[in-house]
Amino acid sequence: MKDKCLSISLDLIARKAGCSKTAVSLALRNRGRISGSVRRHIFSVANGLGYVPSGPGRKPRRSQGKVRRGPRVATLLLYGQSEQRIERSENFGARLAGLRAEFQSLDVPLRLAFADTPHAFRAHVDSAEGGLLLMGGFRKVPKEQVEAIEFYSRTQPVVLVGNYFEGRDQRLTSVRGDFEASGGLMAELCLRAERSSIAAVIGNFESQDQDRLRGLERVLAAAGGRLGALTFEGAAPLEGLWERVVSSMGGAPQAVVAGRNVSRAIWKSLLAWELRVPQDVALLCFAGKAWYETAEPVLASVRFDDERIGRVAARTWMEMHTQDGLAPRKVLLPPRFSPGESF
Repeated sequence: MKDKCLSISLDLIARKAGCSKTAVSLALRNRGRISGSVRRHIFSVANGLGYVPSGPGRKPRRSQGKVRRGPRVATLLLYGQSEQRIERSENFGARLAGLRAEFQSLDVPLRLAFADTPHAFRAHVDSAEGGLLLMGGFRKVPKEQVEAIEFYSRTQPVVLVGNYFEGRDQRLTSVRGDFEASGGLMAELCLRAERSSIAAVIGNFESQDQDRLRGLERVLAAAGGRLGALTFEGAAPLEGLWERVVSSMGGAPQAVVAGRNVSRAIWKSLLAWELRVPQDVALLCFAGKAWYETAEPVLASVRFDDERIGRVAARTWMEMHTQDGLAPRKVLLPPRFSPGESF
C-alpha cells in the first residue's frame, strides 16, 4: 500500500506538471539530463501540491507538518567558501563565532559543511537531517538550488544567517541586519548634523543596497532633504569618484555614505581636491568594524553586530524545532552608530 501511495504521488505531480512520471522522479532526485526550466517547473508544481523530498534517491512523501525535535547536531552549510576564508572574513567570522558560542551554551555541536559547486550544494541539502543553517555567497546559487532549499524547509528548520535570497525573502527564515533601517539611521544622523544633501556611492548594486537607499530616501523625503545615488560594478575603477559624485548631483553634497573600499577611494579623492573631512564634506561608512577603527583618522560608520546575528540565528533555529509549523519569519536586527572623526 505504501508503494502505491508513493506512485500515486508521482502520478499526481506528473499530471499537474504536464510531464512524464520518469521526468518527475529524475527531477526530484536531481538526476538525469533535464533542463533547468523543466526541473524548476516540476519543483514549483510539487511544492504547490504539498510534497517534500524525503532524502536522496527516494520518492517524495507528503508533509506531515511536524519537525524533528531535540536536534543532536546543527549543520551550517556554506557555499563557495572555505573555513580559512570564513575565519578571515570580518563579517562571516563574527557570525560564525556567535553561532558557535550560542550552540555551545545550548550543548548542541555545530558542524560545518562546505560546497564548492551547485551539485555539491544540492547533495548536502538532499542528505541533510535535522535542519540547516545557511551562510555564504548565495548570489551565485542557481535558482533550482534555492527551490530545493525551499522544498526542504517544508519539514525541517532552515535559517539564513545574515543572508537572504532576493525575491524569496518571505519564503525562508532569515536573521540579518535591517538594511533599510541602516539607511534611515544614516539619513537621520546627517540631518542632525545639518547636512541635508547626501550622496550614496554604492558598488555591486545588490538587494541590501536597494534597501539601504529606500531607508535614506524615506527619511530625507520626509525632511525635505536631497539624495543622489551613484552606483557602479565592483570591478569598476575607483579613481575620480568625487568628480563623478559632483557631476551626478549637479554640485557638491554635504555628506557621502559609502562602503568599505569605496569610502577609502572617496577619502583620497577629497584630499586630492584639498577638501576637509568632516568640515567640508562628512563621510559616513557602512560595513564592518575593524577597518574603520584602524583608519587614520577613524571613520564613522553605521553597522551591525554580526556576532549577535549569529547568536540570534542559532536561537531562532532551535526555536523552530519546538514548533509544529515552519512558517517563515524575518528577524531583522537594528544597526548602530560608531562615532569617528569623519563625521
